Amino acid sequence: MVNSAKMAALGELVAGIAHEMNTPLGVLISSHDMIEKIFNLLTQGVTPERRAQLNHYLRTNIDLGREASERVTQIIRSLRTFGRGDHHEQHTASLADLITSTLVLLANKFKSSVTVNTDIVEAAHVRCYPGQISQVLVNVLTNAVQAMEGNGTIFIELQRGLSCWELTIRDTGPGIAPHLLQRIFDPGFTTKGVGVGTGLGLSISRKIIEQSHAGRITVSNHPQGGAVFLIEIPISPRETIEPPSSPISAADFSSSTA
Repeated sequence: MVNSAKMAALGELVAGIAHEMNTPLGVLISSHDMIEKIFNLLTQGVTPERRAQLNHYLRTNIDLGREASERVTQIIRSLRTFGRGDHHEQHTASLADLITSTLVLLANKFKSSVTVNTDIVEAAHVRCYPGQISQVLVNVLTNAVQAMEGNGTIFIELQRGLSCWELTIRDTGPGIAPHLLQRIFDPGFTTKGVGVGTGLGLSISRKIIEQSHAGRITVSNHPQGGAVFLIEIPISPRETIEPPSSPISAADFSSSTA
């Protein structure tokens, strides 16, 4: 069921990803043509002033080409993270990186009408199934965009709690009717119109967080409006061990950090 939902989400992302990749590829192609023209002119007899101007244009196009290449690379890396088959082995991953890569995948859904504000702890590393966490992020963020009907603000906050990393995703949509809050994670339940979604995204997200990561995902309404999803993922035992009160030797330190 998790894999089926991932493929369904991937299908929805493909069109947007193709558009996102087409833009930087267009820049690369046009930059290549411009660089070739500038190079031909530089090899001909031109004035020093004109040569300096052409050098500027050349440098600008090289920088544009580099940025476009990095954009394509980032999109491909994000897509690989989302689609990776890591259901049988956990990896140490950065939650900040997973959030960033998911935002790259969903860039076309946000467009210019959705603003994303982030407050993220960069050092948030956990043992997890990265592909599954990305799937949860895609589900929750896609729901937020749909709830706001593509117009509003999404607030993403990642902070460290006592024993877990706390990821909060809030939108400025209409929120969820109080009598539906208890049903939002039920399989097949949806508040969307006919033909929009399968009603499995949040149900699968809860299974991923609770069963695969021993965490918790809850939803509430913000006092100022909009839905708030709180995802709690346990911090690894190594990070939660309190330092010993007695002095430690160099040997003890080496063994404790091995």
